[in-house]
Amino acid sequence: MIDLAMNAYWREGPAEVSLNSICQRAGVAKPSLYREFGDEDGLTAAVLQAYADAVLSQVLRIVTGPESFDQKVEDLIRYASEDALSDNGCLYVKMQAATHRFGEKTQALIAAIDAGAEEAYAALLTDARRTGHAPESIPTRLGARYMMSQITLALVLRAAGEEPLLVRDLLTLALSVFPSDKQDRH
Repeated sequence: MIDLAMNAYWREGPAEVSLNSICQRAGVAKPSLYREFGDEDGLTAAVLQAYADAVLSQVLRIVTGPESFDQKVEDLIRYASEDALSDNGCLYVKMQAATHRFGEKTQALIAAIDAGAEEAYAALLTDARRTGHAPESIPTRLGARYMMSQITLALVLRAAGEEPLLVRDLLTLALSVFPSDKQDRH
């Protein structure tokens, strides 16, 4: 049920898929869904958690991994612009954009994922400062939010059907505010 709901929400958008539709696709009655998840909020929270475990964890591994800053940026660009998982955009981004439509459990999970991502990106930029990749003039939290926003925009563009090469070029340009090892740092 969770995989079916996750794929439906991801492909069609969470606002476009009703609980009735999920039940029909799964071949279950609403009472069965309520027994398993408590309510629709329980289902959407379970779906978002499954998505976080399956997909967002890959992004977190890129951000927190041992690779160089340049490699992490390249891997993030590749993920957002070229990875097949990004063809439908990002379910988390879609759910975040519609936070007000969800119940307390799902809203709390969206907030927790957002806070965790911001912490990871802030740590990335703190480390990047030590190697000269993040200018001191960019406050850490602002830089973290900026990176997250640019990746979010790339995923929104992918979901809208933009060409991956254009998305890659736009994201590369947006993240060029962080110097690479190849750029001259005078």
